[in-house]
Amino acid sequence: MTATSQGHQDRVTQLLATADDLIKAGKQEDGALALREAITLSPDDEGVRQAFMSMSFSGDATLFSARAFISNTGDDKAGSALILAASNGRYSSQEAEEILELLFSVENDNPTKNDAIKRIVVNVNGRKAIATLLKKNVTETFQHLWNCGDAVVSAIIAITLNAAAWSTEEARLAGSRDVFLLLLAKLLEPAQEASGMGMRAMARLLAVDAANIAPLIDASNFEVILSMLDIRQPTSTRSQAILVTSKFLEVEPERGQKLLTDYVVTRAGKPNVDDLVAAFSVAAAIFPVLPAVAASLFMTPGFLDDLIALTKKSNSARLGRASLELLSAACVDKTCREAISNTCAAWLQEVMKEKARYEIEEPGNNLDATLAALVLCKIQTVPKQAGVTIDIVAIASFLKGLTKDEDIATIQTAIEGLAYASIQGKVKEELSSDATFLSDVVTMLKNPTDKGVQFGVLTIVSNLTSYLPTNSVEQEKISQLKAYANQSKPDAADTLNDNEHVTARCRKVIDAGVVPILVNATKTASPTLLKIIANISLSLTKNPKHCGLLVQQG
Repeated sequence: MTATSQGHQDRVTQLLATADDLIKAGKQEDGALALREAITLSPDDEGVRQAFMSMSFSGDATLFSARAFISNTGDDKAGSALILAASNGRYSSQEAEEILELLFSVENDNPTKNDAIKRIVVNVNGRKAIATLLKKNVTETFQHLWNCGDAVVSAIIAITLNAAAWSTEEARLAGSRDVFLLLLAKLLEPAQEASGMGMRAMARLLAVDAANIAPLIDASNFEVILSMLDIRQPTSTRSQAILVTSKFLEVEPERGQKLLTDYVVTRAGKPNVDDLVAAFSVAAAIFPVLPAVAASLFMTPGFLDDLIALTKKSNSARLGRASLELLSAACVDKTCREAISNTCAAWLQEVMKEKARYEIEEPGNNLDATLAALVLCKIQTVPKQAGVTIDIVAIASFLKGLTKDEDIATIQTAIEGLAYASIQGKVKEELSSDATFLSDVVTMLKNPTDKGVQFGVLTIVSNLTSYLPTNSVEQEKISQLKAYANQSKPDAADTLNDNEHVTARCRKVIDAGVVPILVNATKTASPTLLKIIANISLSLTKNPKHCGLLVQQG
């Protein structure tokens, strides 16, 4: 160490000792000045930070740091002192309130200001101060905190749900309602880059405080929420919007279903693209939540015929996408599935075969064709409209080529389609005989880009390797009696699913190197994925000749 650096360190040590003496003597601002100089000399020194954090100074030091910072917001060293002081947390709720009001006067995009507020809102007294400020002027306080980003907005929700931060429960309930309405207002602003942040906050607030919040959701407010389900919204926003919608429908089923039905019916009856996209997007989103309600809307006489006619006429990529997503979602219902098969199969084949159908609006996008193929896979076993047949092997071959697409949504949809298609023996043979595809499966499992993709790929592997259950003599007789009662012959077993073919497919999967990847996947897999992996492993071990290979691969 040089003489200069040694002198520098000695000065820092002296300043820390001086600051401690001054603070203990009640001279808070003088002590804070000494601390600031020490931090200025060694802002990154861990010893200085630890000494700072352990000192028993009051909130006056933090107030002093805040005043020093706002007098010169461009001073990085003053900013460092403020961050450390805010982190220390030794301030009362009244002092935290004053500190926040000082920081609110700084421009919104100042990162030091936002960082300091993030540290204050996690402090017990900081949260009490936020509650007080929300009660004094909820709109202004909310706006300042909103500008600090997702972490602070999440903290606002935690504060509104924390009874200890409020003087009375009535005050907390009022604050919670005010914050919810302000979040709704944010969704109406033209720039909706932060719509996902707002929907996440609303979802949490409604999930925990539903009885207090649900009565605020009238027709106009519900329209705002439902508009976030539009396929033109980011996926993160849509996923949070469905959580909010689901919770509201759970708390107020009768009123919620009426508002939902009115929204969809009103927009579906308007012959313009924007309203149709909105209606179809919402209908698709609610199928998993309220299948009976969604199915009744979907099965309205003439609805499907109008859907196809309007989509063709508009030549709109967005409307085409919304229509296809609705058809895919509706397949969850048996009656809807049959209606789609009888009405839409030919059109779906057209869309799949003509990938350039919507190139005018979205050049190079394969998602529409992939969605059409997915729906065809879902209706493959349902009787079709006259003259229409589905070549499931050709569809599977088409989807295989899209598993390497650059668009993650297209990959997800292609994998889902293959998961449905691979229940057929001829598709299982097609996939297992393609060494390149099996290699791609290994790659996708080794580096999963998405949990949905991982689930879909594991489902495909499970389908390829699953043996048919062995029926007892009694079960065979029961099957024959049922067929006799129905005046039909028992369905002939698919020879491609016999033990010989399944064993051959298992060997190809093992040779592709899937086993080590499955072993590694168990470390982080969910219970659902673990069950699939267990079933695959059980199938792979059925033939004793495979056991040596399995041991070698781990």
